[in-house]
Amino acid sequence: MSEDWGRIRLGDLLVDDGILTEDILNQALGEQKLTKMRLGEVLHKNDWLNERQIAMALSKQLKLPFITLADYKPSPETIKLIPESVAQRLKVFPLAILEPGKIAIAMSDPLHENAIDELRMITNADFEISIATESDVRRAQVRFYKVQVSDGQKILNSDSEKLKQELNALEKYVSEVEKYVVFKENKITFEDPEKISLQISEGDDSKVDAYVDELCNMMKDFGEMRAQLVRISDRLEEIGQKLPNEPRVSPLARRYAIILALLSSVYKHLSDYVIWTSEVRKTRSQ
Repeated sequence: MSEDWGRIRLGDLLVDDGILTEDILNQALGEQKLTKMRLGEVLHKNDWLNERQIAMALSKQLKLPFITLADYKPSPETIKLIPESVAQRLKVFPLAILEPGKIAIAMSDPLHENAIDELRMITNADFEISIATESDVRRAQVRFYKVQVSDGQKILNSDSEKLKQELNALEKYVSEVEKYVVFKENKITFEDPEKISLQISEGDDSKVDAYVDELCNMMKDFGEMRAQLVRISDRLEEIGQKLPNEPRVSPLARRYAIILALLSSVYKHLSDYVIWTSEVRKTRSQ
């Protein structure tokens, strides 16, 4: 999910509500710049705020409900929609099937990069999102993924079965990513350089700006997807080490590597074109 929807920044919200002082916020922002951690992570790590305060602030910032999970008892069918390994990695817990194609979920990190896209690809559903603390999400995961019963059979929770379950999710995800990348690549239109040069020389900046903004947004999408694929590739390597006899790991890793190479190529092409446009504009303005 994007971290900038024109909303008030989390730090400003905390100061405005009197939960945080300007001095503490400035210290936290300084540490965030150095560590690249989320602001909430920095505040919690230094005991400036507790989990509940951060979750409630996120709830207010994102206009999503804050809930506690103690009274929720999702059905076995709901639990099975999101594999345990995925739920743990994305800090999410399925709450209920609201209707065909729509699931209620709780998240402790709703700004997790590409989390909703990944969940949508795995479940083929949309989501009604609530916010809960990370501890609350973890407790719910332990309660239900470890002991939930479906059709008289306990959900498999041995290490090898959990890893195979994660592989199932990654197999489904890679197919969706392939479709997504091809779809996005086909939507890219590189304007004729002479046309761009002419628009710049004629001072038609609005059209050029709109076009460059479109390319930059595509670069952002492709960059985020590329980062996600790098993490998945690293995870597949870990799974391969733990399941050396699992035949699906190597072919799946190759598929991710091919998509990653394609993404990187398209991203570079976009970047080169945006840089060229900027240089032409700079030259014309001199």
